[in-house]
Parts: sequence; structure tokens; C-alpha cells
Amino acid sequence: MQLSRIRSIPWLKQKERDFDIALESIYIQGFRRKYFQKYGFDFSLDTIAKSDGKIYFDARDMEAARSLFLKKGKGLAAYANKLTQRFLKSAKDYETFLAKHADFPYNRLLRRDLRKVYNDDMEHLYRLIPYSFLISVTLEDVACEIIPQYLSKVGSKAVALYMQLMVAPKLNRTAEEYRARLRLAQMFQKTGSSPQFKRAIQNHRAHYDWMVCYAPFDALLTEEALVEDIRKLAVKNPKRTLRLIEQTRNDSLHEAKRIFREAHLPAHIGALVRVMQQNVWVRTYRRELMSYGFAKMRPMYQAIAGALQMNLQDFPHTESVEIAEMLVTGKRLSAATIRTRSKDFAFVQLNDTHVLLAGVRAKRLTVKGATLDATDELHGRCAFPGSVQGSVTVIRKAEELHHFRKGDILVAFGVNTWMMPIIQKCSAIVTEEGGVLTHIANIAREYRKPCIVGVKGATSVLRTGDSIEVNADVGTVKKLQ
Repeated sequence: MQLSRIRSIPWLKQKERDFDIALESIYIQGFRRKYFQKYGFDFSLDTIAKSDGKIYFDARDMEAARSLFLKKGKGLAAYANKLTQRFLKSAKDYETFLAKHADFPYNRLLRRDLRKVYNDDMEHLYRLIPYSFLISVTLEDVACEIIPQYLSKVGSKAVALYMQLMVAPKLNRTAEEYRARLRLAQMFQKTGSSPQFKRAIQNHRAHYDWMVCYAPFDALLTEEALVEDIRKLAVKNPKRTLRLIEQTRNDSLHEAKRIFREAHLPAHIGALVRVMQQNVWVRTYRRELMSYGFAKMRPMYQAIAGALQMNLQDFPHTESVEIAEMLVTGKRLSAATIRTRSKDFAFVQLNDTHVLLAGVRAKRLTVKGATLDATDELHGRCAFPGSVQGSVTVIRKAEELHHFRKGDILVAFGVNTWMMPIIQKCSAIVTEEGGVLTHIANIAREYRKPCIVGVKGATSVLRTGDSIEVNADVGTVKKLQ
């Protein structure tokens, strides 16, 4: 691929997240035409993903998808529901696959048989990926433009009302796990490190140890890490916290029903609201299912490492398609290649074909975007109300978590599962990524943290150590002198 061609594309930064080559290669493959076609879209998504965490999409692809949704008119809800059901069918198929391969004798398989199971696993994962663009990005953007236009009968702050409408119909596993931790904290207050508490800890890990697996080769939740967190929760008032989050959810459900009832929405808009409410849950479910799959297929990866005589810690620097090829040839990546990739890398995908750049070649790839003017006030959408003043800590990668201090205001492009330890410690949350389907919108409600999403330029304008005021009630972030 010529750099001049890459630079001619109107790239738009869409995400910023902590990822490795193994994880991002799954997304790159899932953005190919064959997987979008399974959702009825006949295109591939041109993408750049760099090791600094920044992910760019071709703005023309984004506009084309957006136009397709808008052209559906009154049929948008039915179309969105169709896409959602297709995703849920793929997700159910993957759950069935994972159940079938529980306690599977991978160590007895030859390389060709391992390759078949591995390819089947990857195929299931690739089919989950288009949802992250079609629904989580494009449909959400379109729905946030359309639905608020019909909410003027309820109040003047239409976008805020739309955010209040978007409450998931049921709890996701992330919310269930946090509630379970609070109950463990209550048990620890009563019994300390009793045999009963230790059994409860083991049972918790058996159900939820996969939740910290953001990428295919992340470690599972350890007993030590869980017990440490439970001890910290027990110092507070876990019973009161649990009661408050249950009350918050009940209040949110009640308020969403009130807004829906009083808005007297046309049938096609009411149906779109219902689809979007379902997808508040589905979006988090997709991310949870991928984490669950990464954890449950860990024995397969260990068997592959043994068959290739390869260190498991080298796999994060390996593309998903490369692992399949190595199972055919028996050849491993060289130590020099792994060292180069560990320093810097970038994926570029154009017209269904991708390359992985590493080292100097990756550094030379620059993506120009719009610059932000210096400002003392930023704006976004309220995900959970409240007003807080405090010190900023900008978090981009998991290695930066140790910088976070209790009471700091978390500023990030988006919130991922590996950030959960600091969610409990922060006083407020500000993210660039922003909408009702984002994971953080649910988390902010669960943890009762003032939160503003969709704050463009937050991670560029704000710096660690800045003093700011977060007024989620009105959606403003102000620098304090």
C-alpha cells in the first residue's frame, strides 16, 4: 500500500482503546466485506489502528452507512431490529460452540485438528465484529438525531430525555458481577476470612474470572486481586451501596417508562426506542461474550503454544490469521519480529486488504485530523447527573492505572473492562466516546458517578493534573484557574 494513497483518505478518529495485535487483528478481519454481508451490508470498512490506541475509520464509509440507515425512514426500527436479531443469532451460535468445547482434550489434537478448532473459534468472533460499527456507532448516531425530535412534549432538554429513555431491559453480566462483589463484601464484614467466605470467593471466580479478559491472552481474575477488592469494599458500606444501585436502577426504569408514556411517540419512533433500549444491553453483551470466549478458549491457545513450541506471551504480538498459518507450516515468528512489533505497530485495511506495519514503518504512518482550539469549557451529554470539582487523570492504557488516585476525575476516550478498578475510585467520568449504548453509560448509573459522554477533544484538551469542574447536570466540563 502506498502512503500517498493512505494519506488521501479522509480519516476520522472513531475510537481510542488499549489493544494488542492479537485483539485488533480480530476486528480488522471482522471489518471485511464477507462479514458485513452477513448483516446485509455490501461493503468493507477501511481502517487504521495504531499501537498508541487510536483507531480511524474512512469518513466516507461512515457517511455511507449513516445514509443507508436514514433512507429506511419509518422502516428504520424494523431494519435495526433485524440487524440486532442477526447479531443475537451469531452470539447464540458462539455460546453453543463454547459450551461444546468446554473440557475439550486439546492436548491430544494434531496441529491440523487444532487449526480447525481455532479457525472455527475465529470465525465466530469475526461474525460478532460488524455489530460494533453498524449498531454501536452508526445506528446510535442516527437514533440520537431522530428520537429527540419527538420528545419536546416532555421537556425542552430533548437529548437529555433521550439519554434517560435508554435504560437496558435487563442487567448485563458486568452489573451482576458488581452486585455479587458487594454481597461478598457484606459476608466478609460478618465472617472475615472464614471457610464460608473462601468458598464464596472460589464460586465467584468460577462464574466471573473471565470478565477481566479484554484481549485473547489477558490473565484471568486471581483470587488475590478479588479478595483485595472485596476488603476495600467492606471498609465502606456495601449494604447501603447495593441498596442505592438497586434504587437507582428502579428509578431509571420508572423514569424511562414515564418519558415514553408522556411523549406519545408515533409508532415507528416508539419501536425505534424499544430497539435502542434492547441494544443498551446487547452492546455490553457483545463485549462480555468476547471476553468470555477468550477465557474459555485459553486451553486451546495453550495447546497451540505447545504444538508450536512457542511462548504464550508472544501471542499478543501475532495476528489471528498468522496463528492459523503457523499451525500449517509449524514455523514461528522470529524473536526479532516480535521485538519490532512490541515497539510500534499499525494496521491499515483498504478495500478488504490489510497490512501490518511494525517498527520504523509504523512510526512513519501519520494520520492527520482536525485540530482543536484551546478552550476552558467542553460540552457533552449527561450519562449520570451530579457536579464535582477535582483533579484530572487521563487514562489511555492499562499500564497507566497505577497513576490513578482516589477521588480523581477519570478522563478517557472510552471506558473498557480493564478500567473497572479505577471506576470505583473516581469522583466523576468524562469520555470522548459518547452515546447511550456505550458501556460507560451503564457503568455510570451502576456506580452512581457523575458522567459526561461525547466530550470531543477531552483527552487532547485536558491533561493529567488539571483542575476541572464536571457539571453533568448541564453537560459541561470547565477548567478551573
